[in-house]
Amino acid sequence: MWGSFLLWRKMTGSRRLAVKAGADLVFALLLGAQAVLLLVWLANLLGMPRPEVLALRAVLGRAGRLEHVSQILTCRSVAGPSLSL
Repeated sequence: MWGSFLLWRKMTGSRRLAVKAGADLVFALLLGAQAVLLLVWLANLLGMPRPEVLALRAVLGRAGRLEHVSQILTCRSVAGPSLSL
């Protein structure tokens, strides 16, 4: 996680616009990958059976979709009704 933060800081300090623009995206992807690895490690450590892991995965997937919907609704309220999906 620390390495992701250091990379993000380095990228946001760049003079190139494309590197600055990609900094947040790269940081989010790296944190997401680390979160997945943490969950896999915890499932192994706790000896969770496959059905429990699948149920947890489904719940987290729904939570991710709800976050995506809230972001879309926020964009609509800011941009007005002319924004189409």
